[in-house]
Amino acid sequence: MPGYAIPRAALYRPPFLHYTHRMQPVALVMKKTRHASISTFVMLSASIVLTGCATTTKLAHVAEDHTVRLVSRPITAPAELVWRFGIFGNETINRLDVRFRRFPALDRNVPTELHESTGSIITNQAVAAAIQKQAGRGVPGTVMFMVGGEEVFLDMEARIAQATNRINIQTYIFDNDAYAIHVADLLRERNANGVDVRVLLDIIGTRRAWAVTHPQAPPPPYGEKYNIIRHLRSGSNIRVRRSHNTWLSSDHVKFTTIDGQYAYLGGMNIGWQYRYVWRDMMTKLTGGIVTELERHFDAAWGRSGWLSDLALLRSRRVRQAAYKRQPEDVELFILITTPWRKQIYRAMLQAINHAEQRIYIENPYLWNKQILQALCAARHRGVDVRVVIPLETNIPMARGADRKAANTLLRHQVRVFLYPGMTHKKATIIDNWAVWGSANYDDLSLHKNIELNLATDETGIVEELVAIMLEGQDASHELMEPLPTKIWDRLSSTMSNLL
Repeated sequence: MPGYAIPRAALYRPPFLHYTHRMQPVALVMKKTRHASISTFVMLSASIVLTGCATTTKLAHVAEDHTVRLVSRPITAPAELVWRFGIFGNETINRLDVRFRRFPALDRNVPTELHESTGSIITNQAVAAAIQKQAGRGVPGTVMFMVGGEEVFLDMEARIAQATNRINIQTYIFDNDAYAIHVADLLRERNANGVDVRVLLDIIGTRRAWAVTHPQAPPPPYGEKYNIIRHLRSGSNIRVRRSHNTWLSSDHVKFTTIDGQYAYLGGMNIGWQYRYVWRDMMTKLTGGIVTELERHFDAAWGRSGWLSDLALLRSRRVRQAAYKRQPEDVELFILITTPWRKQIYRAMLQAINHAEQRIYIENPYLWNKQILQALCAARHRGVDVRVVIPLETNIPMARGADRKAANTLLRHQVRVFLYPGMTHKKATIIDNWAVWGSANYDDLSLHKNIELNLATDETGIVEELVAIMLEGQDASHELMEPLPTKIWDRLSSTMSNLL
């Protein structure tokens, strides 16, 4: 879509905004609610400080994770707390360095003209080295990109209905709305037919979702307080566990494996907005990568139990299997974030720093200061840098962080596209590499939560994802002038970076 300058009155809205049509210029209805905006920010900030990434969660679960369940983690829980303090100190220093040294240095220079396109993308060995250093050995498998809830969930439901042996689901959110109940009932039906079903969910993300109903969704069939965990277990042998949220971290990974033959991995949780409303993406996988994801699930399942430290020790002793590559397979690299490892952050930061031709990003939460500075520096080197972010995220408090990030990128001539609605897709192209999965570009995903991304340099897969990324750009409005900001936007940006 051609770029244009959106009127200032149509850009700032804390937090009430309305669209007229998906492909028309954005029309916003400003309401005189400055006091409401400030109070909303204060309330949300306070709740996030108390409950990590959840705004409404049961304090009983938080208390349990920091009292009773600490018994199962006598070694890793205290070590993780020390590690968390170290990360906070290190990242605070990095943020100050970015703000007072790196960005001012960029501001003193004019970005280089974009490198002329030769029609082909070179093989960037430095980017390959950055990703492979963190990921280690590749795993063979096939990849099919699936965009939109209809394509993803209809296919996944069909595979679940045909399952004969086992189904493993690891998700950040298992909602209690009408669609989530439908999926739960499908799982119960397969379990009644002898299929072993295990569900590992994050209670912070899940309970937060239970308390919020999307405006376009019908009311939850059994009420907003209905417990989907009890629904899954009721009258079935489905095993459900919740991830540990020690020190207010979350398990943000989202994948499903079926019979050890198929896997679906990406950004989609189980709920109404993922099925019917938001722009999001999953990949359907086959081959050795499915077995490897099952091993990741088994390790996460063990860590969520009452012998967490022993399970962690056991999982660390299991080495990656040697897989035989089939003719249709491509090589896939697994990148993770855990309380101990920052593979995604390190790989992406180094890859961006070594990019030579193009960087395309579509991500709803692009706030990390080091990543933002690296993207701006890449544009100064003549790299074609483009980002797609939602016009308004689903987190009201964080919209100021989005506006600040967009303005920073635009100031350094990065092309910024505002998707008219919520895009929850998490995908990146860096030269001849494609990366996608569960991770956002915020400090939670890069330093605190558990995340899992995949990466490949197989040309066909990369160019297929490039086409999907360009579709997202075409469906968005390109930002041509800075977004207006208010003082609480700066506070929002600061809080988003700290948390």
